[in-house]
Amino acid sequence: GMQCYEKNDAWAACKDSCDVVDNLNESWTCRQIPAPEPHTDAQCQERCRQLGTCALAIFDSSAGGMCTVSSQPHHEVVWAADNFNSHICAENSSAAEMEALVGKIRQQLPFTNAHIEIQNCSWAGEDCSNTKCCNDLACDVNFENCQAYTCFRKSPYFSGCRLDAPNSSWDGTPLGSGRTIRSIPPAGSQVALQGTSLYCFSVVNWKAPAPQPFWSTEAELAENIKKNGVGIMQCDGHDWFDGVPTPKAAWGSFSNIDAFLEIWRNVGDKGTWRKHDYTVKVDADAVFFPARLKQHIEKLHVPRHSRVYFENIDYRFNFMGALEVLSNGAVALYLARSHECVRGKHEGGEDFFMKRCMDAIGIDHMVDHELLHDRYAAQDNPCTDGWITAYHFHKKVISWNWCYNEAVCGTRAKTCDGGIEVPFVMPWTPPPTTTTTALQ
Repeated sequence: GMQCYEKNDAWAACKDSCDVVDNLNESWTCRQIPAPEPHTDAQCQERCRQLGTCALAIFDSSAGGMCTVSSQPHHEVVWAADNFNSHICAENSSAAEMEALVGKIRQQLPFTNAHIEIQNCSWAGEDCSNTKCCNDLACDVNFENCQAYTCFRKSPYFSGCRLDAPNSSWDGTPLGSGRTIRSIPPAGSQVALQGTSLYCFSVVNWKAPAPQPFWSTEAELAENIKKNGVGIMQCDGHDWFDGVPTPKAAWGSFSNIDAFLEIWRNVGDKGTWRKHDYTVKVDADAVFFPARLKQHIEKLHVPRHSRVYFENIDYRFNFMGALEVLSNGAVALYLARSHECVRGKHEGGEDFFMKRCMDAIGIDHMVDHELLHDRYAAQDNPCTDGWITAYHFHKKVISWNWCYNEAVCGTRAKTCDGGIEVPFVMPWTPPPTTTTTALQ
């Protein structure tokens, strides 16, 4: 048949054959020009029909469109995403054969995509000659500027992760920088989704005094949640873990990294998390709505068996500890490898430590910055947004109940069946901008 041949950079023509010097004594490169790549699904199907021997056409709509054809009608699904579309073009097959082939494909849908391979990187002090990437991260006090460590070659026998370039005693060749922090996109329409079953827990130091004289104790907040059957009590499974006394931080809460490392070990030992799709750590001073979290999960379209945590707020490092949501696979990996993250001084709070650790051991994340409203992030508004999953912090029982009623009834008083009885109501007022006072 006809083939497109190149004459020069400016001209090509369709010919039966090509001679380097034609009958007009003009030169041709005679390079064969392939047919244009189909850039639509319909064009990909048409190419398959024109080839005659084509049995399967797969069109990928990403990167401008790409068409792949095969002479064999495969029935095994190896990947599923909305940017792919497959067509069986086996015209010589009978209707029964085609129906059987399509049936085998449909039996595999929705499809569970394979795990994305974990990238293993090195910590400072370890040899990064093979990994060529580093887990360590240095941030300023506000976590607004963070810098990854770089893997530098010291000698043919050792390379190390450093924040700054080494001195002249090192070879100094940079081999790689920080690890890739992966954000997982929503699953496609033919991809199996993670369920929505929630195992929730809170940590309470039952004997601790109130951090401030005008706040309730942790025990009082927890007992209020229990009495009214709200918060984590509405999850598919829940537990209360005993906290331990920790030093008081400058802002009035308690410093808690080492305590929560122990708590997560207790969560792992109890094992209830294995029965559920997600494990959710909720602070007792957070007004939490499990049903809303399930709605967020459904909207996120989390691929089944994904190892993910949710970035929960648009503030600093995007992960605040009042509401920590991890998929079942993420919990399994965190419990197995979190000990690798314990290296010297723990900088920052429990939430920054945990996020940094999850990133370092290869747990991916999905982004939902509408999960949490937090006063630490200057989000001191009424609790009337019907989409927010948790409001933090409400350190007094009366304040906690006001917020709950605002979210459920639209007002601080119990004006609907799902509300909580409160002895009195004070109207919400904006926080002062020039002086520091107790938050209600």
